[in-house]
Amino acid sequence: MITESQVIEKLRGVYDPEIPINLYDLGLIYDLKLDFFKEKGTAIEIKMTLTAPGCGMGPAIADDAKNKVLQLPGIFDVNIHLV
Repeated sequence: MITESQVIEKLRGVYDPEIPINLYDLGLIYDLKLDFFKEKGTAIEIKMTLTAPGCGMGPAIADDAKNKVLQLPGIFDVNIHLV
């Protein structure tokens, strides 16, 4: 079973291209929710923000976060919500 700390470790591998600090340590992750489904695996909801409003890199950063978390075994869905 996936743990929140495993997800956080993956998110620590996602960097804002303008700042050499990862999203999690920058405090850009506001909420992290894991939903476990017996037959499917784990779905994850992540609420995050960006370092600047209207950041053009937002979709790319969110996609990077999603792809890194999807690398964990047993994850079948990751939803990133930019807030």
